[in-house]
Amino acid sequence: MHDSFRSEVQSVVELGEVAVVIVRVVNTGVFQGERFVNDEWSSDVFVRRDGRWLCEVTHLTPARTSSDGAA
Repeated sequence: MHDSFRSEVQSVVELGEVAVVIVRVVNTGVFQGERFVNDEWSSDVFVRRDGRWLCEVTHLTPARTSSDGAA
């Protein structure tokens, strides 16, 4: 169960009937009795059908921070 969820859209690229959205997501909560903190990037692909945008696929990647040794 989530007790916090924060997201910030970084980029939106619309290519006709398809759009790619890149979002930084930070969320916390408890799963199977264990506390978690997730800091990740979300890449979402949307397709426009009948005038509505529908998310077709989402890919999550753990975010790397300077404490992870990333530049």
